[in-house]
Amino acid sequence: SNAPRMRGKFYLKDFYVKDLLTTMENLSLDFRGKTLNVNAKKLLLNGSDISSQLDLSLEPSSVTQITNLRVNSNNIDLDKMMMVATAASRIVPASKSTASAPSDIPVSVRNSSINLKHIKTGDINLYDTTAGIVLHRNNFYINYLKTKAFDGNIGGRISMNLLNNLLKINVNGKDINTEKMLKDAAGMKDTLTGKLEFDTDLSINAAAEDLNAQMQSLSGKLNFLIKDGQFGPFGKLENMILAENIRESQLFQTALGSMLSGLTSIDTTHYKELKGSLNFKDGVVNISPITSEGNVLTLHVTGDFDLLKNTTD
Repeated sequence: SNAPRMRGKFYLKDFYVKDLLTTMENLSLDFRGKTLNVNAKKLLLNGSDISSQLDLSLEPSSVTQITNLRVNSNNIDLDKMMMVATAASRIVPASKSTASAPSDIPVSVRNSSINLKHIKTGDINLYDTTAGIVLHRNNFYINYLKTKAFDGNIGGRISMNLLNNLLKINVNGKDINTEKMLKDAAGMKDTLTGKLEFDTDLSINAAAEDLNAQMQSLSGKLNFLIKDGQFGPFGKLENMILAENIRESQLFQTALGSMLSGLTSIDTTHYKELKGSLNFKDGVVNISPITSEGNVLTLHVTGDFDLLKNTTD
C-alpha cells in the first residue's frame, strides 16, 4: 500500500536541558508529504555551536534515508563537547543485553556536507574545515576533506566502518609549520623546524582497548618531506658522536679524536631537505629510509622501531 502523506509544521523554541549542558534556540519539523525536513538552529553543546538541517524520507523502507544533511558551526571545542557525552552516559543506563554479532546499521546518508569554521582540541586548532559526508552500508565516509592547520593545508579522505571500527586515513598536507605542529600536537619543543609536506595511507582499529593494541593494529605508509629546516639539539654533531662512552674511548685519545672533536664547532643542524618513508605493521615501524641533506651534514637512517617495546634495530 502507498505510504500516507503528511503535511504540517511543528516548532520547538528555547530548548534547554541543564543536565546535558545543551540548549537550542529553534527546532522546526516540516512535513512535506514524502519527506520530513528537520532544521535545528543554534544548538549549543556545552558552548559549541551547531546548526544543521536534513531531509528524512517518509517512504516505507528497511533503511532510513537521510539526504541533504548540512552541518555548520562557527566554533567547536571537542574537549568540552565530550563532557556532553559523559553527562548523557550518566542519564541513559548502560545496556544489559548480552553481546551478539553486530547487525547492519539501517541508515543511509548521502548528498551531505559539513562546514566548520573552527575546531579545537587540546592545543590543536583547525580552521575552515569542509567535507562531504556519506553513510553507506555501515561505512562512514568523510570525502573531499579540506582544512587549515599549523599554518598549512590538509586534505584527503577518511572512512570508518562503524561495526568493526576500522579507521582508514588517506590524507595529505602542505606548507605545514613543523615546529608548531610538534609543539601543539605532541608538546615537543625545539625538535624540528621547516615546511612539511606529507601523505598517508593508514588504517587503525579505533576501538582497540588500549594504546598498545592500537599501535599493534596500525598499518600502512607515511611519506614526508620537510624543506629548509633545522634540527633541535639532537641534530648537533657533538650530541651524536660525543656521548660519554664514546668520548672516553681510545679513539678520542688520538689525533683522530681531536680532529673529530674540532668538527663539533660547525653548525650541523640546518638542512635543505629532510625526507622519509615510514611503513607500519604489527606494531613495528620500518624506516626506509629517512635522509637529510644539508650544507655540512647528510644523514641516512634505516632500520626498524618497535612501537610496543620502544626499541630500535
